[in-house]
Amino acid sequence: MKLPLAATVVALAAAACQRDRDAPATPAAQTRDSAGIEVVENPRPPFGSRLGWRIAPAPSLAVGSSEGDAPHLLHDVVDALRLPDGRIVVADGGSNELRVFDASGTHAATWGGEGEGPGEFTSLGGTDRWRGDSLVAWNRHGPYAAIFDSRGNTGRSIRLAGTDPATFAASLGSGGVLAFREGYQLVSRTGDATLHELRRHYEILGGEGRVAASLGEFPGRLFYTATMMGTSIVMRLPFSPSIAVAPWGGLAVVAPNRGYEIRAFGTDGTLRRIVRRDHDPVPTAPAHREAFFVGFLRERGFSPEVAAGEEEALEQVRQTMGDIPLPETLPAFAALVTDALDHLWVREFRILDGEFEIPSQEVSEGPLWSVFDPDGHVLGFVETPLDLRIYEIGADYLLGHTTDELGVESVELWPLARPGPDG
Repeated sequence: MKLPLAATVVALAAAACQRDRDAPATPAAQTRDSAGIEVVENPRPPFGSRLGWRIAPAPSLAVGSSEGDAPHLLHDVVDALRLPDGRIVVADGGSNELRVFDASGTHAATWGGEGEGPGEFTSLGGTDRWRGDSLVAWNRHGPYAAIFDSRGNTGRSIRLAGTDPATFAASLGSGGVLAFREGYQLVSRTGDATLHELRRHYEILGGEGRVAASLGEFPGRLFYTATMMGTSIVMRLPFSPSIAVAPWGGLAVVAPNRGYEIRAFGTDGTLRRIVRRDHDPVPTAPAHREAFFVGFLRERGFSPEVAAGEEEALEQVRQTMGDIPLPETLPAFAALVTDALDHLWVREFRILDGEFEIPSQEVSEGPLWSVFDPDGHVLGFVETPLDLRIYEIGADYLLGHTTDELGVESVELWPLARPGPDG
């Protein structure tokens, strides 16, 4: 039986107060001004420490199943959010639909769908909040986004301005849009093998889709092109760096993860804040390449326990991709999420869901996050459920996506308690 969210949070808060009165003190951050830019330098939270926040041992609600009505059969979920009245909106990429479920998990409505008309999508990429109680949803590729009111009516569409195709990256909460245009730059060439770097130019656009400010160009993922077994292949470099983006208290965060530095821009395009956290770069090694090969096979249906036939497949992968280069260092972090209270959650980078140990990395069963307050001061670590891909963090819940061993997808609501210093 599922407990009501409010009751579960009260129980979690009481337990957290009892257990965490002796938790380590919040690490001290140093803030300084540099030519009008606020720079916040943070230490790493102590090893083994955790904030006194507690996540329930099980979700209070789950939508999605292996059988039943079509709306409950989810495929390629790309995003989800919770409306103020408790309804959950799931962006289902397989159907290009926004599927709406009530607070009990019952399907209530379907918005959007496959197509190129108003409120329709060809490659649904995500959904987020808009002005008032509206929400926005956008195509994964291309300059199209649609605004829906709380009843699912399509108010209008947005076409991102510019001669080059632009892609929607995030809603900034006030009707503004963070978008990017991208291209590739040659990094190196060895024989018939090349390495290219994705370069993204980020812009802030107004609610009508017109460019309001430029944030500049940022280095993104690395792509490797080579001939393997007589076939030309293009693939993302293992452990390639990437760019994380998020709105944060009226600012727009654009953060390449080659180092532990979070840059936040105003809507006029000026750099307002730089947040750093102590981090020891981890040089890549042959063991990381081997871990990538295991992950490569696992994504294609092989289990973690390598049987005889799978060992043969693993050896074939080694021979085929043994020369693939690696970045000089592993990414400094994996993802960003801003919660409803303007805390910034930064997820630690892990290999094989944490099974592969990285020197100087915190050992945890589930994903580990450094949480920063609205001013950029680190509060400490929070560990979230294993295999839960988090889309939204509310004041008292996590909303995320899971896939079970049979490939059945679901979206789950997990209660979260945040007791104060006195419990």
